[in-house]
Amino acid sequence: MQKIHNACAVLQTMKDSNDKDLVLLYGEIKSWIAKLEAMSDVILKSLQFLKCKGEDNSSRKSYLILQDKYNTLHTDSAYFITQLEGSGTNTIKKIYEVHPSQINMESFIDYIVPLTKKYASSLHECQK
Repeated sequence: MQKIHNACAVLQTMKDSNDKDLVLLYGEIKSWIAKLEAMSDVILKSLQFLKCKGEDNSSRKSYLILQDKYNTLHTDSAYFITQLEGSGTNTIKKIYEVHPSQINMESFIDYIVPLTKKYASSLHECQK
């Protein structure tokens, strides 16, 4: 997971490249990169939280961050693309959510994040 997260960070450097082709490529794939990075971050934070069982302050902060990211995985505008459909004068703009690694990572996220709630009962004081 850490390798995926790091690879996304490397890919995001394309937006500041001197090579125009890399900048254009980044513009086409930035939504997938952003969502893949967020998904890997949620998984990493979930695993860390489960490892510590919510017993230290850093895991509590991590839990709140992962819940926030998890809650926006399907709503953040950074994970959507706009596509023109139709032809001629009948073109319409459609907005689609990107789904990198939908079968493996999204399914695992939907499995692991609810497990973190088991240890989250001690976090109510932190959320106030």
